[in-house]
Amino acid sequence: MVYPPSRNPHQLKDRIWDVSCPYCGKPISWLPTDEDSPAKPGSIYALTKFTQEELCRNVGRAFGIPITVLRFFNVCGPGQAPSNPYTGVLTSFIVKYLEGEAIDVYEDGGETRDFIHVQDVVRACLLALTNDSADWETFNVGTGIALSILELANLVSKQILCNASSKVQILPIARVGDIRHCVADNRKAQRLLGFRADNQIVSGLPELIRWVASQTPIDMSDQASRELVARGLLVGVENEDPPSSEKQQK
Repeated sequence: MVYPPSRNPHQLKDRIWDVSCPYCGKPISWLPTDEDSPAKPGSIYALTKFTQEELCRNVGRAFGIPITVLRFFNVCGPGQAPSNPYTGVLTSFIVKYLEGEAIDVYEDGGETRDFIHVQDVVRACLLALTNDSADWETFNVGTGIALSILELANLVSKQILCNASSKVQILPIARVGDIRHCVADNRKAQRLLGFRADNQIVSGLPELIRWVASQTPIDMSDQASRELVARGLLVGVENEDPPSSEKQQK
């Protein structure tokens, strides 16, 4: 078992999306992430999360307050901010489709994520608060089910347009720092908390789509892409402005 470093921009520019062994350079198979995997924050965002965990543990030890760390994976569901491009890829996809624009899928669409419904997250929190077995422990809160970004885009397309292949375009660009696969190993939560996700994102899509449609979201995804380009965090974009659905349709 190896823990490879983040993919470097040169690799991404050459469109080598999958992760290789850091020792021999050969392809490796990914595994779900467990709670004991080494923490190697690759961004300010990740570092602040890790720091918060350590702060809570230190305060807990100093004052005798039992601490439990819950690591949420990709939380989805009604109530999510539809105008915030950083709130989650699923909501961003829905906003794009409802506005009649194409969905831009980065890399080759093979990136996988673990999407968990907000109702399951609430239940995990309640179990952790009411179970002494959670004291001083760290738990992944996810489904353990891998869903590729391309599969997700096609699922949203099928729900809204009744056509799983229309309006999905793959752009061979990548965000620096993005990991290829991020799926929870949730066996510890099952064992100590009795937690298992009940709500599947696929079956919950119609509810989320109806909720987003009832809002008045402002699509900020193109602005977010421009900010990434300006900071050199979007690899594969040769011009000043990143490819966007609106420009490609024109």
